[in-house]
Amino acid sequence: MSDESFTDVLAMRHFSINQFRERATTYFEHRPEAQSLVMGVSQYFADEAGDAVHEHFIAFPTREPTWPHHCDYGETPSEDGSWCSSCDPRDGDREESLPWPSLDSNSEAVTAWSALCTEWGGGEGDAALVDPIAIARRADDGGVDVELVHQVVRPWLDDNRAAEARDEEFWEEDALPPKPEPTRAPWTTEERALFEAVLAAPRDDGPRKVLVDYWLERGDVRGEFGALSFETPATSKDRARREQLVQLHGRAWLGPLQPAVSLGGAAFARGPFASRVVVSLRADGDHSQLNEVADWALVEAVHYAADDRPFSRRMTGLVELSRAPGEVLERLHASGARPPLHTLGLVEPIQPAQWGPALHGVKTLRLERLDAWGRHDADPWARLSQWNQLETFEIWFSMNGESADGWNDDRGSRALTAFRPLLGPNTTLRVGYQLGNGARGGVVAVLKGQELALESAGFAGPRAQKAAEASLSGAGAKALPPEQSAPTASKTGWRKLLARFGF
Repeated sequence: MSDESFTDVLAMRHFSINQFRERATTYFEHRPEAQSLVMGVSQYFADEAGDAVHEHFIAFPTREPTWPHHCDYGETPSEDGSWCSSCDPRDGDREESLPWPSLDSNSEAVTAWSALCTEWGGGEGDAALVDPIAIARRADDGGVDVELVHQVVRPWLDDNRAAEARDEEFWEEDALPPKPEPTRAPWTTEERALFEAVLAAPRDDGPRKVLVDYWLERGDVRGEFGALSFETPATSKDRARREQLVQLHGRAWLGPLQPAVSLGGAAFARGPFASRVVVSLRADGDHSQLNEVADWALVEAVHYAADDRPFSRRMTGLVELSRAPGEVLERLHASGARPPLHTLGLVEPIQPAQWGPALHGVKTLRLERLDAWGRHDADPWARLSQWNQLETFEIWFSMNGESADGWNDDRGSRALTAFRPLLGPNTTLRVGYQLGNGARGGVVAVLKGQELALESAGFAGPRAQKAAEASLSGAGAKALPPEQSAPTASKTGWRKLLARFGF
């Protein structure tokens, strides 16, 4: 890596992801049995390296990886046929070996990935405790697609200033000051007028395409990205180019939203406009002007990563709100704009009667990262008047450390029992477990009417399937047939939101 990257968190991440794409391409060429590769990270606390972060790579014979990977360090093969460096069935030359880390685990990787590592750490080489970052898959056109699957879990480390606290023992280079954030170029008179038209009709592609054409005619990279973002069907080469342009220019494209958006938390769609963002405010900044930023109108999904969670009346294009606390719901209800939310995710056990009016128009309501579940926790929900309006009600319980398989306790089955009598006739209840940096999924119990079934989501592995079947056997759960219970590319629930957050 170049010297200028040593205090640039995004540059380190981009370098690592780009190396992963290149090495996955070579690996797929030499290993036809591999259909997908997962890159993950784990922070190994209290070792001789001082909180080193390790990059891990696991190969899968299926297009959709399962999770977690268990192989007992090569003593026994994984149940799902996957392999890591400890149990690789073939020892070959460099091209046939699994990709190797791109960043030094004692220095660069610590700065780059700590914000995405869960607190308990993954041990040294224990793939069962790794937090997935990206999936490389063989594309239908012969290329390689890389999907980013992650969530910032320690937002205070998701900052270029994180490098200032690095352990100098493991760095040969002198510390450099953080690079300043790039800024959006001032609007020309023509651009400003065209952008105002976009803001006035955020759901209409017409004004966006006019502005993209304006940029294309002038050789502006925003025009190139915009044209590629409207290209359907896109090739793997097009998708890689879009990712590259976001890496190079995404922070500048955020414009005045930049101070509110996590380094790893912006996705752009239908032009170079932020569509999905992770909001993480810097504690020492002046955020008084953020609520009046006009660019909020183009944001479709907001995920709150930190405790300070602003809500702007200008979020008129918002359709998804994730990890929202009570104060945000109050602002949402009081907002004159009344965004047409389709999905609302909550992170605090709030009394439904206090915020029920904020559910106007909401079709999917989600409780996220619940730790406990008592006998009477569902009682306040009986008074909620919007049950018949909801299409889906989701409950996601937190998992910690080695409980990565999920369904190893009775929280899920108790929640199903408690909410079954409350559901509206057309409301589907989904109950599952989520872990770590949001990339891990599992088996989800789906209740509609009197029918209870199990569904695979995200990284559901065979152990998770067996645990769910055992936990819900008394509740009448019907396991899916083998061909349906295999993991799919489903983007339902929480993974639909998180999988779209890019670097």
